[in-house]
Amino acid sequence: MTTTPDDATMTQALIDEAKQLFREHKLQLSEEKFTQVLVMGHRVADAHFGLGVVCLEEGRVSDSRAHFSAVLAERPEDANAFYYLGVVAQKQSDPSLATVMYERALSLNPSHQSARAELATLRARPTVSSQTAVPDATRREVADGPLQGGRYGVYEYLLQDASPLSRQTISLIDSLRTDRHPRFIAHSRIVSFLAFLLLLIGAIAVAMTEILTLTVCTHSDCSWTYGLPPEVWSELSLGIALWLVLILFNYLEVRTTHIVLDRGRLQVTRGILRRSLVNVELWRVHDIKLRQTFLNRLTGDGTVAFYIEQGSRRESDEFVLTGLASGRRLPEIYQQLLNLVFLLRSNPVVKGIIY
Repeated sequence: MTTTPDDATMTQALIDEAKQLFREHKLQLSEEKFTQVLVMGHRVADAHFGLGVVCLEEGRVSDSRAHFSAVLAERPEDANAFYYLGVVAQKQSDPSLATVMYERALSLNPSHQSARAELATLRARPTVSSQTAVPDATRREVADGPLQGGRYGVYEYLLQDASPLSRQTISLIDSLRTDRHPRFIAHSRIVSFLAFLLLLIGAIAVAMTEILTLTVCTHSDCSWTYGLPPEVWSELSLGIALWLVLILFNYLEVRTTHIVLDRGRLQVTRGILRRSLVNVELWRVHDIKLRQTFLNRLTGDGTVAFYIEQGSRRESDEFVLTGLASGRRLPEIYQQLLNLVFLLRSNPVVKGIIY
């Protein structure tokens, strides 16, 4: 949605008014103003954040959690949203989830004093573990799910755990569902081919300049020659044909690559003549990196590297994926994947599988 200067001014005025009403403890009026911002569609994350704080102040903990989760959907690296999710978890008597949220807030903003203080308070308390029974309907949902007949995965175990930490993890997993082919332009070879084409055009332009200055003299007459000799045309045609074949091969390679991100599992199928399937369980991933070359930054693309644990060994395998998302979405999905890996490896249900 395009934001005009008038829209931006009006949105800022509404946000300032909502904050002032909150400071005056006029919570209902403040909520109305933040809702107006949300309806306008500008600065949605700020509107959700304000609504989350208002709901928390009114004691509507579930609504507050929903709003702060919506903030993370817009701004996955928002340390304050993680902090308030920690506050919400404490109010819901889930210190383990609160600890995870505070730790994530500190990893994003090491100078977050409120998160540091709450985390220190939590760690000073004796830990009490409790398990909440899961309704039979949820268990039937697991048994009758799309993976019926397949192996029982981490996603299914998380569905059976009613803790807020598992629910938060499930929500993030579902929001990251992807079923697509990689972006064609994201492959570096395509960029190299385009660069080669530009160099070829430049070389032709230089050659044409030289050719047009040549003269062919027959006896006493001299005449200018315009155009390329037949042998030059044949070589040029061969080069263009070779370039087109390479482009077609790369296109087929991209179209025969299929990326599926579902239920906490990344599956990549690729190959033209021979098919290969790579299966990455995200709970085995201990680090993710986003790499962007200069040309990648111009196109908004890049590669995402997953570092996967190999049992009890300290070594890890690297799996590199290109074209996971469109330009502007790639950094956002990268942050969401980092958050998901952090939540998965912090969850006691998953730790029981890893260790």
